[in-house]
Amino acid sequence: MDLLKELTLKGKLIFVVIHQPSSDIFKMFDKLIILDTGGYLIYNGNPVDAIVYFKRQIQQANAAESECIQCGNVNPEQIFNIIESKILDEYGNQTEKRRVKPKDWYKKYKNSLQKDEFDVELNTKDPLTNLKIPNPFKQFKVFIKRDVLAELTNKQYLLINFLEAPLLGFILSFIIKYSSADA
Repeated sequence: MDLLKELTLKGKLIFVVIHQPSSDIFKMFDKLIILDTGGYLIYNGNPVDAIVYFKRQIQQANAAESECIQCGNVNPEQIFNIIESKILDEYGNQTEKRRVKPKDWYKKYKNSLQKDEFDVELNTKDPLTNLKIPNPFKQFKVFIKRDVLAELTNKQYLLINFLEAPLLGFILSFIIKYSSADA
């Protein structure tokens, strides 16, 4: 994770999919994106703020706390426990129905975005850049050069390709020579 964080500081965009991150790893992320069942986007933002966001959405008592007061650890599993929380029946047993459906989480997320949009000035202009996209011929030339060089460095690939045609020819000629034409 330290190596990936170092790459991001050098300007690289890194996507990481981790299903059960530890507290330290979770706090290293710059942005957290949560997709619910059906591909609904239900959160996009700061990872530590996600805990507070979901606690506030369900109006949990300690909604302002995102980490342990004594040790500073964050429990990312809290987020998924809130998202996947089930409805309780009259006996206090969990049912199979979720308290908040994926579409409802998505609507809550969209509503929270609309509230925040008034605080942010949108810039619709493309950023200035000194990068120029090469024409299709140059792109094709670079692709061919890179592909040929990659194949030439792979000795096993070259050996298999050079031996494949003669070997298949030998096998076919052997089969044709010793098989009868009447069959």
